[in-house]
Amino acid sequence: MLNKLNILRNSCKIDEHQDIIYLGTDALGLLGHCNRVTNIHRREMHKPDLSPQYVHLASSSIPFTSYLYGDDVSKNVSDIDSVNKVGNKI
Repeated sequence: MLNKLNILRNSCKIDEHQDIIYLGTDALGLLGHCNRVTNIHRREMHKPDLSPQYVHLASSSIPFTSYLYGDDVSKNVSDIDSVNKVGNKI
């Protein structure tokens, strides 16, 4: 992509600029997908080390942030604890 941009720097060919934009967005999409798959595998590898009541923290339904288990880990843990207390009372 950088080589194409360097070549196109002096010329104004719109079609070739579109090709570079498509290449860039495809590359970003692939990187995003690889990051998600890597984080899912990291969570799966942590599951055996987690207590059985907190295995839900490694679920793929919890959104990713800059932290592996999300920004609200303490809130999620307290929610799990409260649900477990209610379940034990029943």
